[in-house]
Amino acid sequence: MSTKPGDKANTEKKYYAKAQVAGLHNIDKICKNISHSCTVVRGDVLAVSDGLIHEMIDGLSEGMIVQLGDFGNFQVQVGSEGTATIKEFTSANIRQANIQFRPGPLLVEMLKALKYERVALKADQKKGADAKDPVNPSPTDPVTDPDEDDPNG
Repeated sequence: MSTKPGDKANTEKKYYAKAQVAGLHNIDKICKNISHSCTVVRGDVLAVSDGLIHEMIDGLSEGMIVQLGDFGNFQVQVGSEGTATIKEFTSANIRQANIQFRPGPLLVEMLKALKYERVALKADQKKGADAKDPVNPSPTDPVTDPDEDDPNG
């Protein structure tokens, strides 16, 4: 069980959905699949991918939003410690920088079309055993791990 980030310590703990990874779709597999579906060879796909990364680094480093058509947008976001006055604020107050991704229309539609189902607890998956739902103890209706601290996946 866990609480949502930002909830008070005495907040009742609840079960939350958590996406579980089904595997890895790596660059080699992607390049192979693309090269089989068109006239571009694997090396060309890798070269474009590498060039794209360098262009993204250049644009993001210059404070630009990197827009990749239907794929989506990338933008640098920063977090900082607050100060009482603007005069007190310096770059030393910046804690971290992250890259924010905003998916394009095709990815948004994919998210809307996702289907969800309960899966076995991670611990039970590792053991190869059937998970037991503490509320509805049917082995055909397992639950996600309630002991994970990150309720949003």
